[in-house]
Amino acid sequence: MMLNYFDKHSLNAGRELAMYVSVRDVIVTHAGYNTVIEGLRELDVWAVELVIDRDMTVTSLTDANQRLPLRTDADVDAYRRHLEENNVRVSALLLANNFNAPNLDEELNWVIESIRRAHKLGCDAVRIDSAMRGEVELPFEERVERVVQCLKRVITATEDTEMPLGIENHGRQGNDPAFLDAVMEGVGSPRLGLTLDTGNFYWYGHPLSQVYEI
Repeated sequence: MMLNYFDKHSLNAGRELAMYVSVRDVIVTHAGYNTVIEGLRELDVWAVELVIDRDMTVTSLTDANQRLPLRTDADVDAYRRHLEENNVRVSALLLANNFNAPNLDEELNWVIESIRRAHKLGCDAVRIDSAMRGEVELPFEERVERVVQCLKRVITATEDTEMPLGIENHGRQGNDPAFLDAVMEGVGSPRLGLTLDTGNFYWYGHPLSQVYEI
């Protein structure tokens, strides 16, 4: 589960001050529900975080085996109707991006297009992955610079959307506060934040006293 909170004085100015609970799509089906909508109704939750794949598809709320496209404006409109019919909103799109992908331009184009789809769907944020290929082998400074430059390109290309981006703190470098601080400082954009999964910090091995500091 995740709590979403957005202030009327933030980039989401004009939206209501609100906090609400949402749940990731695959968590619902992994919990044993036949469909996302079945789980949402049982849990009395009306918001979902959707994984968007590189083929620009997301899961159907009513059929766990079906992926629905978001490749065109018509696709997005159709999915919005799908959401409205089921009285559900999308809190965020989740990207399992790799900022050290062999074809980096292709990877960044997918991230950029996904952010544009999130904007059209009315999402409050896009989840950006901190994990990447080579995060164990590459030097700290090189990893930071690579992620910073990728995020700057993505943010510049989607400036018109004003879509907030949240770095997911998981994996090796995502649970390193020094890495996260360096990336945030290097990018220097008010659109960039953290999902701040405190459970991940604790799971990775940070003692509770340090988790509270983080």
